[in-house]
Amino acid sequence: MKRKYLILTILFFLICYAGCKDDSAQKESVRIEQNKKQLQETSDNKIILQINKNKFTNKDLKSYIRIHYPDLSEINGNLRLASRVFDSFIEQKAIQSFVKLEDIPFPEEEYKQYIAKLNIRNEKIDRGSIINSIKLQKYLDAYVYKDIDVSSEEIRDYYNKHHDEFTKKREVLLYQIFLKDKEKALNIRSILQKEPERFEDFAASHSESIEAKNGGLLGYFEKGILPKEMEDVVFSLKLNNISPVTESPYGFHIFKVTKQKRGERLLYIKNVESEIKDKLLSMRLTEAYRDFLEKLKNEMHIDVKYNELFFKYQALKGENKDEITQDNSDHNTNNNSSQ
Repeated sequence: MKRKYLILTILFFLICYAGCKDDSAQKESVRIEQNKKQLQETSDNKIILQINKNKFTNKDLKSYIRIHYPDLSEINGNLRLASRVFDSFIEQKAIQSFVKLEDIPFPEEEYKQYIAKLNIRNEKIDRGSIINSIKLQKYLDAYVYKDIDVSSEEIRDYYNKHHDEFTKKREVLLYQIFLKDKEKALNIRSILQKEPERFEDFAASHSESIEAKNGGLLGYFEKGILPKEMEDVVFSLKLNNISPVTESPYGFHIFKVTKQKRGERLLYIKNVESEIKDKLLSMRLTEAYRDFLEKLKNEMHIDVKYNELFFKYQALKGENKDEITQDNSDHNTNNNSSQ
């Protein structure tokens, strides 16, 4: 009887201990989550940019990312990309601080059209930020880009000076069968050497790449596009001959060329003038935008606090990141001591 009582007593204490342990673990889990939340809130509220009297935080940057780069859910996983997005954020806020956005007309229809183009959920839409972005673009179009154009003479001059850009090289119409197993590739190739007309059927039924559904058709390729180990094989093939099994980092390829286009030839200007115009226009718009930003930098006080970002900033090649960080550290120290 005493032994039975002892066993029951031990079981009682074990149950109580387990319950206390579970309760303690649950409290610890809640505490950890609360700490994480507090750290997140602290990080979000840190000031990362000041332009004149306007201050911006990590929270503002994250909102900017959600609106303008909705596909970048884990942007801090790519520090270089995150840094370039932050550069863009600085530029936009600098312009917004310079331009009187409230004076720019804004029809409601423009907002609806802009929203329709964005790939973000309704609950993540910051109407004020989006309206400011639209007004900002309207300002740039009206005052920075308004006189920029490209003439026919400029298109012709660029064409004449850059014939190498518009010279097509020899092209071939290429088919492939792609396999990850070398033995299987060798077996198929031995069959096709005797029956080359079955290439497309074999591609459709055995190839492990996306173009299999089109009988292995890859399309036209000109010399200089394919990796060298493939190009040497492809451009040495006679029409409708089966290539040797060619190894690449992806697997094993069997090629067939069914058509060839003539060698180097200069494309007519009428076929490339829109391409040239777009290129020259893009270059001039970029130059005008950079000149405008440079003007803003000279007229405004811009203080960037790289050390307070929620990710580690990476400077562009040529910039001295250590100097940027050190300057910012000194500035923060001075600010803290003066408060």
